[in-house]
Formats: sequence, C-alpha cells, structure tokens
Amino acid sequence: MNTSPLAPVIAGAAEPELGNRLMYEYVARHGPRLELPPAAAEWESRAAELRARYLDLYLRGHPADLLQEPPRVIWGDTLDPAPEYRIRKLRFEGYPGVWVPALLYEPTSPLGGDRSTPAVLDVNGHEPRGIAVEHKQARCTNLAKRGLPALSLELLGRGEMTNLAPHDHQQLLDLLGRAGAGVFYLTMKRALDIVLDHELTDPARVAMTGLSGGGWQTIVLSALDERVALSVPVAGHMPAADRRDLADVGDAEQLPADLCAIGDYDVLSALVAPRPVLFIFNRYDECCFQPHKAVSGTYGAARGVYELLGAADRCGLHVGADPGHNYDRGNRCRFYAWLNRHFGLDTPDRELPWRDEMYRERDLWVGLPAQRATFGTLAAGRLQELRRREADRPRRPTRADIDTLLRYRGSSVTAVTTQASWVWVRDERGVQVEEITLQVDGYWPLPGRLAIPDGAAGATVSIGAPVAGTPADAESRARETGRAFLHVDLIGAGALAASHRYGLLLRAIGRPILGLQVAQLAAAAAWAGERFAGPVSVEAGGRVASVVALLAAARGPGAFARVATDGLPYSLDDLIESHVPPEGPEYPLFCFGMRELLDVPDLLELAGSLPVADRHHGVLTAIAT
Repeated sequence: MNTSPLAPVIAGAAEPELGNRLMYEYVARHGPRLELPPAAAEWESRAAELRARYLDLYLRGHPADLLQEPPRVIWGDTLDPAPEYRIRKLRFEGYPGVWVPALLYEPTSPLGGDRSTPAVLDVNGHEPRGIAVEHKQARCTNLAKRGLPALSLELLGRGEMTNLAPHDHQQLLDLLGRAGAGVFYLTMKRALDIVLDHELTDPARVAMTGLSGGGWQTIVLSALDERVALSVPVAGHMPAADRRDLADVGDAEQLPADLCAIGDYDVLSALVAPRPVLFIFNRYDECCFQPHKAVSGTYGAARGVYELLGAADRCGLHVGADPGHNYDRGNRCRFYAWLNRHFGLDTPDRELPWRDEMYRERDLWVGLPAQRATFGTLAAGRLQELRRREADRPRRPTRADIDTLLRYRGSSVTAVTTQASWVWVRDERGVQVEEITLQVDGYWPLPGRLAIPDGAAGATVSIGAPVAGTPADAESRARETGRAFLHVDLIGAGALAASHRYGLLLRAIGRPILGLQVAQLAAAAAWAGERFAGPVSVEAGGRVASVVALLAAARGPGAFARVATDGLPYSLDDLIESHVPPEGPEYPLFCFGMRELLDVPDLLELAGSLPVADRHHGVLTAIAT
C-alpha cells in the first residue's frame, strides 16, 4: 500500500478529510516529546525555567502588571441548602472587563480553624449549564459536607457568560499579538487567589480539579502555579502530537500558538511534580481523551519525572468505568480518597447525600453587569492601542519579520506526479491538460490542474477561487493568455480543505497554516517559472488567498511579475471590525501577532514596484505611500 501523503491526490480525487489527516500527521511527526534528564537536580532547574517560559507565552501582549493584580470581588446572595454548608454567590473580575460568576461552598463546621482547612478550586468544562451541571454541584456539596470550602467558577463562555461565546473568538486577540489563552489563565489564577485569601484556607493544602475543559485548566494552572498543592485533572488534556481525532483537538485556549516550542502537555503534566497528582480518564468516553490515546503522554510522561524525584507514590492514575465523558460518582470518590491520602484527612470514602440539594440553573445565577466584555470588544480595545502606538512610532517591518511571523522560511518542490490529457479547440490549437501533484518540502502534496497551450510563454499560478471576470477553467485561461495556467489547492483549501481545529495543532507546534500556504505558493511559482522559462504571475481569489499572495510577493520580491487579487482587504483591521469568525473558512488569517507586526500597506511597500491589482480596489501599489 502507498502510504505517501501524495497517494490520495495522485489518484485524482482527494479522500475525505485528507487535509485534516495531513495536518495531524505532520504534527505527530514534528511535535516534541518529553525527554527525562539524568538527574533530579537537572529537572528541578529545568522546571523553573519552563514555568517562566510558559507564563511568558500565556501572557504575551498583556500588560506586564496584570499577573500580580489582586482580584476585584463582589459578593452577592447566600443560599442555605443544608445545615452543613452554605453557598455564597460572588463575581470577580478575571480579566479587565471580564466578570466571572462563582459559587463558594462554605462549610459551617470546617475541618480546621482559620488558616488550617484544606480548600478546593473546582473549575468547569464546556457544559452549557455551567456551574449548575449536576456532577459539579454534587462534588462541591460533598466537599463542603466533608468540611472543605470549594470555589466553583464558571468557564468563560458558559452559563451566564454567553458574552464570551464562542471560545474561538479569542483568536481575534491572537491576531493582534495578545494571547487569547492569557484571558483564561489570568481568570483561573485570580480564582486561586480568592481561595487562598479565604479565612479558612490552609495555603499549603489547596487542591484543584475539573472535567474536560476543567481538566485542561487544572493541569495548566497546577503546572505553572506551585500554590496548587494537589491536582486531579479529569479527561481534559493530552499532547498535541497525539490528538488525531477532531474531538481531541479542543479549543483555541488549549493550543496557544507556539506552545510546543516550550513543551507539550507531557511536559505540563510532569511540571506538577513532586506535588500529588491523580490523572483520571474514562474507559467508555464517547467524547475525547480516551485512555488508550491519552495515558502515555500524561500519566506515563509524568510518572517518569515522579520516579526521578523519588515521589512515585504521589502520581496516580484512575480509569473510570462509568459510561461517557463524566465526573460521576466513581471518579468523584477517587478524588475524595486522593484528598484523604495526601492531605491527611479522615473523611468518608463514599458519597454523602446530595440529590435533594441540587439547584436549578437559574437559581444559581450570580448576576453580571449589563455591559460585559466580549472577545470582540477586547480585540477592539487592543486594536486602538496598536493604532495609537503606530501613530507615535510608525512601523518599519522587514522581510525577516515576515519569516519570523510565518515560521516557515524554506520551501522546495521535491517530486512531481502528473496525469495528462489533450483538449482540442476548433482552430486546432492544442491545450495539454495535466492533473498534477507537486510535493513541497518532502511532505505537503500540492494538487492542481495545469493547462499548457501551444507555444506557452511564461505561466500564471492561481490559488483560491477564480478571480471574478475571468474563465473559471484552466484550459480557457491558458487559451486566453497564451501562458501556462496552473491552479493549485493549498493546504486547508479545495481538495485539501481542513477543519480550523487542525490548524490549531499546527500553530501549537510553531507552524501556522498561513506560513505553510505562503511557502506552498512560493514553491509552486518557482517550479512553474523554471519549467516555462518565463515570468510568473499570480492570481488569488478570496480574502485568504489574496493575503497569501501578497505575503509571498513581499517575502520574495522579484519572484512574481504581477499579482492580481479578488478580495484583498485594505487593512487587516477589517478582520476585527467586520467580526470575521476565526473558526470560519478564513481561519488561516488569524496568525498570531500578524496585525501587531505588519499590515497590508506594509506588505505592498515590501513588494516594491511589483504591480498588485485587486478587482475591487484597482492598482494598490500606491497605498504603500
């Protein structure tokens, strides 16, 4: 069997979801893996450096003093479901303008006195009902009845926080050089501050747990903030290089740009050491992070570090037998037992009654301000900051800046496979048509259709949709111009269309899909120029293809004779101001930091005297001045 990535497109029709598979397999090949050092002291030294680098990643572009600012907290009503505990409603400002609802389950008979009671930070996943979801109410009720305060906070975009849905819109901030994942990180860090500030909390015995998106939050904060003394992530994370199935890929906050330049989730799992950690997965999980895929890169990786540090008994694994993606009774009881074991508690090993104390979602609403931030308004504010900065200090980006942005400098065509046919017209001029697949950098297939008229002089390379007003088929374009005409499908488009979520995997390993597309176009144009010994023009239809063409032109001046676009924006600001969805077909444009570093006028200036014309805007070279 031919296992080359070229095989499906050579056959003439791409297999379903080929683009997804190509992206995942690339990540699986190039994603980093945790390497154990030979000595514990070396790991401890490396761990401190890794934590600092991860924090820098999550806080890229955010004001430097945000991490240390204390949370603003507003307390609300109190519920009294049972004599053993009460529920205090509160909201806190997780990020400037972002108010987060939370519930403090507070025992009336705590296990210890002031500053001597273990406490739990209980984060939430992607359940639409948010903090009202039954398994979370049951867990927090049981903790309070055991004498432990538990803070249950909402995940951004869930429950009352519909203003921050969908999550993927955080990439509006990414485009502007401000890490969207940092909003999530700062929110859970401030929640931990609230737990530690509580009068009962023993600061040496604070635990953190959560399911799914809550599991992701648990492992990230536990890894980077050593104030978390015990960690129980449930079915919420595994290395990017293992996320072959769409449901495992997760949301944008789970895979921030360049995460794996520091280390993947195997490293984050190990950074909890030597504090106690219990990894929980579900054997019959219908959603994601099934144990056969997730255990080796989480528990397995962390276990090696715990053994190195002489703390193997503090690293545990439980595979739950309850069906589904859950934090049900079996998993909860394992959590309580883990608390008993490592916090020196003597609480029941069974669940305490909770069903008669459940509240409806509406009853647990905290109440949020009428005017609330969205990812769109946060991005708009950041854009205004950039504009003010640019007015004071105009940018002067260079071609090296483009390379840094796109993370993909070289590109070459290493293989060509074709299937040819002939098309004849009435005047008996022949046009040879080839179904062609180029292979770029030894991996990426670039399927296309090449039409060669008799006596072809030069070539045109086309990407995206046909430019309006021109024939849609390659044969007619070749006949019309007398030039070879090559239309190719870049990764993420046409025969290689792919979900935006697999694009998140690529950006996590430092290979944004936009950079790959620019490299593919440059390689195709270089190949066409060499084969047809003449100038190469580029035609690009649609906003993504138009920006790709201009980036390639600015990055390699002289490579093209002409660029024609149909959809090139005057400015990348349009992506913010027009509320272009980052999870839609234009997702490649949300390349981290692109708008912070440069804009369309900068690219036109870097393209020099190259004629650039857009169907809607006319000749655009003059914009650069």
